[in-house]
Amino acid sequence: MIGSLGYSFFQNFGLIAVIVIFVTKWMREEKINLSECFSLLAMIFFLFYIITSYTLWAMSTMQQFLVLLLRLSEIFCMEECKIERIEDVPKNEVCVKMDNAAFSWGYRVQQDN
Repeated sequence: MIGSLGYSFFQNFGLIAVIVIFVTKWMREEKINLSECFSLLAMIFFLFYIITSYTLWAMSTMQQFLVLLLRLSEIFCMEECKIERIEDVPKNEVCVKMDNAAFSWGYRVQQDN
């Protein structure tokens, strides 16, 4: 929402400022010089364009930073991992059992039937 508002309104606000300047000159019945008006239009438009771009970049960066802080705060507030294991097992009963397991190294080995 901030981006669409920024690109639709704030970026074109320079043009609105130029129109206001032209209308006030016209209302005072001043002569409008083409070179001054074009230079004014270009300077104000590019000034507002740059300000809008940096403002939107700063706001999106700040939003990402706040999301990062929120995620870090959730991680720091988590409980510690509880490891549940049986430690009093005789050595002859210690084993690793796998059912329906297969090992591969990235390619299939054709089995002989």
